[in-house]
This record gives sequence, C-alpha cells and structure tokens, in this order.
Amino acid sequence: MTQNKAQKEATLNVSVLDDLRKLDRSPRDSVVTELLEAFLSEVPEMMRNMRSALEAQNIFSIRKQAHALKSNAGNLGADRFAAICQNIEKGPEALLKNLIEELEAEYRLVAEQMHQQMKKTA
Repeated sequence: MTQNKAQKEATLNVSVLDDLRKLDRSPRDSVVTELLEAFLSEVPEMMRNMRSALEAQNIFSIRKQAHALKSNAGNLGADRFAAICQNIEKGPEALLKNLIEELEAEYRLVAEQMHQQMKKTA
C-alpha cells in the first residue's frame, strides 16, 4: 500500500470521539483528551514490543499485543488501526511482518488525527 493510498483510507472515526465527548462532563473534554494522550503515549511502546517479538519469532506475544492494541484503538474510533490489529491477531504468520509495517504506518496517521482532535478541545 502506498503512503498516499494509506492517507486516503486512514480514518479516525470522529463520531466515536463525539459520543465520548457527550458523556464527558469535565471542563474542555478533559477525559477524552486524557484517553487520547494515554493511547498516544502507550501505543509506541506496545508496537516496539510487537516488533521485538517479531524479531524473536514470538508469535504468541505479537498476537497478544495486537489484541490489546485492537481494543484500545476501537474504543477511540481508530477503526482501520483496530482492523489491522485484528488481522495481526488472527491472520497467517507469513503476513505478520507486512501487517506490522502497515500498522506502524497507520499509527502515524492516526496519531496525527488524534493530535488534531486534541487541539479542538484545548
């Protein structure tokens, strides 16, 4: 997948964040901002762990990390990111390297969109 195509397809389902904001009674949507900040701070380490597990050929660890990432991403509207995680979790071992690379590219796009969302509430 080319970077340009990934950018067109990368989506942060903002309606999920909007629904969370409706439930957030704190000033300036601070709960939503905290959730986004937690995701952005935790995911890089989880992805590094996944990359290390790939190098060690620890398929169980890769799939475990993918499962955790999928849940976190889905709860925040990073639907495509979550779908890639599901493919890593359930897909064939032969595709793991490519899927992890795709996930890393998608994270960069999702992170950018999440930062934009946080600016809206600042």
